[in-house]
Amino acid sequence: MVFIITNLAPTASLLSSSSAVHKSASKIIAYQLNNLFSSSNIKRTFSTCRVQSFSPTNVGNTKVNAICIFRNDSPTEEVNKVTVYHQFQLNTKGISTLETYLLDSNSLFVNGYHEPAPVPTIPSVMTTPNMQAKPFDFNVTFIITNLALTANLQDSTSSLHKSASKIIAYQLNKLFVTTNIKRTFSSCEVLAFSAAKLSGISVYAVCSFRIDSNPQEVTKVTVYRAFRDKTKSISTLGSYSLDSDSLYVNAYHESISSPTERPIVIMTQIPNEGTRHIDLNVTFTISNLTFTNDFQNFNSPSYKSTSSHIINLLNKLYRRSKIKKTFLNCKSISFRPGKQGSTDVETLCSFQTNPTVEKVDKVTAYNEFRDNTEKVTALGSYSLNSNSLFVNGYQELESTTTPAVSLPAVKEGDLTFELNFTIINRNFTEALNDPAATEYQSISANVSRMLTGLFKKSSLKNSYRIAKVTRLSRGSVKCTCTCYFNPNVANEPVTAEKVRTEFDAGTNGTNWLENFYQLHGDSLTVEAKEPISANKIEIPYWGIILIVLGVFLLLMLLFFLGLLIALCLKRKLHASYDVMQHPSGFYFLHQKLN
Repeated sequence: MVFIITNLAPTASLLSSSSAVHKSASKIIAYQLNNLFSSSNIKRTFSTCRVQSFSPTNVGNTKVNAICIFRNDSPTEEVNKVTVYHQFQLNTKGISTLETYLLDSNSLFVNGYHEPAPVPTIPSVMTTPNMQAKPFDFNVTFIITNLALTANLQDSTSSLHKSASKIIAYQLNKLFVTTNIKRTFSSCEVLAFSAAKLSGISVYAVCSFRIDSNPQEVTKVTVYRAFRDKTKSISTLGSYSLDSDSLYVNAYHESISSPTERPIVIMTQIPNEGTRHIDLNVTFTISNLTFTNDFQNFNSPSYKSTSSHIINLLNKLYRRSKIKKTFLNCKSISFRPGKQGSTDVETLCSFQTNPTVEKVDKVTAYNEFRDNTEKVTALGSYSLNSNSLFVNGYQELESTTTPAVSLPAVKEGDLTFELNFTIINRNFTEALNDPAATEYQSISANVSRMLTGLFKKSSLKNSYRIAKVTRLSRGSVKCTCTCYFNPNVANEPVTAEKVRTEFDAGTNGTNWLENFYQLHGDSLTVEAKEPISANKIEIPYWGIILIVLGVFLLLMLLFFLGLLIALCLKRKLHASYDVMQHPSGFYFLHQKLN
């Protein structure tokens, strides 16, 4: 299957099958194709679609080459290139849109089969039959700048993806139910996340309105402007910060105002800098609280008593934590049904930005919650799911040293390399000065495991032995690691430049370490150290000092001994060379003096 997307530029990253942009776009388009055929008339034997490649067209659009698979028991009269073509055509509004993507209506080919596009006057909104199925579904896309993209966030089966999707969908629903088009608003659903061009993540959502919506009242323009007006000109959605020029509704977009106006706004906000605050979404699951429908009725006694109790517990938690000086309060609690009768809790906790106190972010708020709930197990009388805590989509990766245990031990002759790089999506805390601290051990174990995964997938996989974090220091988080390689099994010489090249390739140009730790692109250094030697004796620094002092004392002793010998010799030989032996001289009698 081949078709052309007209609002997707064929960049070098998109065309490279190893890039994060290529992988993200492939997943999103495959997801849209799977949705399309899963809801079509030939869904019974449909299996899956996958994108094979992208290529540029002559006019700067992107050609997509995909394969869609149907089961072996598919009857040929039901599933063939013509029926697949027609189903694609029917569910893309005459080959015009694939969710957020705009299509070239004359570009579709299925196993070489193609039908010329109809004249432009035919596919109008009033006469296209399938437009009545979902006349008021709007594709809403925007960029969140304060949420980092990770592999777990892109994985639709992960708990992180599900949690972030629910939080953002909740914020979108809350937004539209307070607008002037709320009468026929139904719901919003987050479909996927992908990497944004510069920073943050792109969010792909669908917002639905009821069939009885007035087409003149609910349009892509009114939906766009309702979103804009309720997000402070596309700047904040709950606790999320938005790219003000990133909103598209069914491909409709309005350019932002001239940048020359911005300094005026910034200047008027400077005097109030000390009174500003940040809001963090805190979500977790209470396993011993059974969800009831009353929890979603804000006026019910059950909601009021339970929410008040949990808010009080959260306020007490943060007021006795290390970030109590900046904590304001927790509020706006909501409940959702969790797994096995449990209850998912979402709340908003606010912290003030005080210039005299270290800034609070999602990591520090997460760590304080964890440390004051016995590692996310108990909040007052409530039992918590230890793997359910998220703060603004952030969840601490479980530390594990399993890969390191399975690696061979370091041996004599192994080559040693010291790697230095900077993690920029983590803030340095005093706990990272202490190797015995839980936070230090967690980051150390994660980095060691990730480096092992990186080198085990590289051309150095046969010679790689183990990686150890030796130091974490201030400056975001500067990480110093030691990696060991066995030169006897290497296919080519293991050098510092080779180690650097493999690290760079495995982190997408020193940008992301396993899509979890974001790296400073210019921070990587690799230095070869002395190979491991069994006969090498490591002398501690205090031993070196003692040796230097001993040598100094020995030299001083030799100096004084030489001085003493010189004095003794001088005393012994004193006057031995005098010609006149008596101070008065001698008188020789046999000589006459006239």
